[in-house]
Amino acid sequence: KYIKYLKDQEVTEANLQFYGGEPLCNWSIVKYCINKAKEAFPFEFSVTTNGTLLTEEIMDYFEEYDVGLGVSLDGLKKVTDIHRRFKIGDASVYDTVLSSIEKLIQRKIRLALFVTITEELLVCRAEVLDSLPKLGVNSINYNLLHTHVFKPNIFQHYSDATDFLIESHNKLHNFKISDDRISRKIRSFVEGTFYYADCKAFSANQVVL
Repeated sequence: KYIKYLKDQEVTEANLQFYGGEPLCNWSIVKYCINKAKEAFPFEFSVTTNGTLLTEEIMDYFEEYDVGLGVSLDGLKKVTDIHRRFKIGDASVYDTVLSSIEKLIQRKIRLALFVTITEELLVCRAEVLDSLPKLGVNSINYNLLHTHVFKPNIFQHYSDATDFLIESHNKLHNFKISDDRISRKIRSFVEGTFYYADCKAFSANQVVL
């Protein structure tokens, strides 16, 4: 139905994004969907992953079919490993993901970091911003914390997170690292364009699975 809609609207470009949970928990389905979809429409494909399940086989496939990746990593080892943990064992998620990032960069696979702005990250914000250029990734997508339960300090957290986003943009653009969240805001002001939502899953030609 989506492909029919795109063709009826004479759309020539669209993105098919696999999101989670963790899409690579069901790699066979992701691969099947990409294989079928690319036969029917010239999609740009992307997968958002925590980076812990990437194998040589999966990276080979992404390289061959130009599948872009968004990999979750919260800046520093001491920050990432607080909230991102393996269910079994005491191995470092940060070390595992960093190893995968290095392999993805070597393969020249399209890559962006997905960084959640936690309270722990804000405490060491300067150290985080110093570390990001060293990873070799030129695109970052920051995610804000969301809560279904009101917390007294949540508005202060969002204020601090906003200050961090601006600080990050001012520093990282000197390293030619783009921050997608801020870049979208700047682009909308420059173009004089109003968007109903910040997320492309709501406001653009994109389907998120």
